[in-house]
Amino acid sequence: MCNGNLNKDGENMCHGNLNKDDSKKAEKAKKREEKLARKKAEKQAKEKKKQEKEAAKNNEDID
Repeated sequence: MCNGNLNKDGENMCHGNLNKDDSKKAEKAKKREEKLARKKAEKQAKEKKKQEKEAAKNNEDID
């Protein structure tokens, strides 16, 4: 039986589902943060590799 409380969307929340929904949202947020961190790390690695390649090319030109 629902306790009459409303969630953020204005829907009735049953007492037992409230924590379950919060944990799902937290899990999704955690996955989203991990994905963003992974993409950022990949982008930085790609940029570093590009810079190293450019530096190697410049060194060849100097010789």
